[in-house]
Amino acid sequence: MLAASSTHELPDGGILSVLAQQAVRDPAGRLMVSWVLQRTRPGTQLAAQQLYPLLGRLQQILVVSSGWLPQALVTAMLHAGCKAVVCAVAPAAVAEVEGGAVGAFFQRFYRGVLAEAAPVAAALAAAEGDVPELAGCYCLHHL
Repeated sequence: MLAASSTHELPDGGILSVLAQQAVRDPAGRLMVSWVLQRTRPGTQLAAQQLYPLLGRLQQILVVSSGWLPQALVTAMLHAGCKAVVCAVAPAAVAEVEGGAVGAFFQRFYRGVLAEAAPVAAALAAAEGDVPELAGCYCLHHL
């Protein structure tokens, strides 16, 4: 497990910090771990190679981002062993959507994944059904 205070220096002088980590078991007994990551330079994108210090800890993890992630970063996470990545389809995909809708979308998504032990694609579809203004705004990446 990764400690909540874990930090990694990035080549550009920034710092990638793990602010929090939570681990729970779904109804089927599978371990689900979530991290809150912060980069000290939020105006720039996290490059795939900057994630390398964490890659060994990504085996079979579902990565979920409420925002857009660059394709190179998604690909690096998948090749490092992530189970799947869910993120916005484009940088501005959810920019015009009310924040409450995004919260409701992810509440329904996590209920599907955690409480109902639904496959990720099914949980994503259920969230889109419950919050239609976000239908098509998020996508599932997997190998």
